[in-house]
Amino acid sequence: MHISLSSLVLPLAAATAAASSPDLSDMPVSICGWPSLHTTGLFPEWNTRLAQYLLGFALGEDISVDGVFTDNTTEEINRFQTQAGLEVNGFLNSNTWPSLVGEVSPLLVGATGRPVQALQDTLSVNGYVVEISGVYDAATQEALSKFQSDRGASVMTGEEVDQQTWHLLTTQCNSSLPGHYWFDAGAICVLICVV
Repeated sequence: MHISLSSLVLPLAAATAAASSPDLSDMPVSICGWPSLHTTGLFPEWNTRLAQYLLGFALGEDISVDGVFTDNTTEEINRFQTQAGLEVNGFLNSNTWPSLVGEVSPLLVGATGRPVQALQDTLSVNGYVVEISGVYDAATQEALSKFQSDRGASVMTGEEVDQQTWHLLTTQCNSSLPGHYWFDAGAICVLICVV
């Protein structure tokens, strides 16, 4: 017995086309969620650097920013979770990221320090290269505005980093095309088309 691929794909495509389009308003959270950082995880160094910058700021500590997730990083996450009144589990995930970026949101033009270094480092990783000076200057604003516009953020002036922009920076997600949503993590790219 021989079954052709088209005999399986065409009915599926027809059924998909007939289905109603889902509400896209929650896609950044549901499809492209916050990364889960923990001691046994596999994630890029830049995610850990971002966490280290933000944890250092939130805890008021001079935490080394080297992109290496260690037992110290787990302890820093635990201290932040305690400080924020969250479940203490050593995982920087969807239960903790929003509170962590909330510590620095909104980040406004003219700001200085570790949150700005985190912004500049993460912009550069996303392909919007700026100097990591720790000063939210005109070059940072211009790069951020381009990033926000390219990624479909609700704020596109580059004048502030709100929680949605932190999410897009952290996850490398894009919600700028109606009916499409993609996630690009370096060499991995997945396209989800909603009919």
